[in-house]
Amino acid sequence: MEGRGERIDICINAAGVYEATPVFEDDLKNNFEALFQTNTFGTWLIIKAVAAQRVS
Repeated sequence: MEGRGERIDICINAAGVYEATPVFEDDLKNNFEALFQTNTFGTWLIIKAVAAQRVS
């Protein structure tokens, strides 16, 4: 979008993933980390990219 002179006026971050897993599953930590990476860092990276575009 930058090269075309377009801009983002609004950003709605409403995406995420969820996986139901048993509490005592052996791989619970890895599953939780993957969900956290997607849902938290994914949201933050989109906001960061949009904010940088809005400031410039």
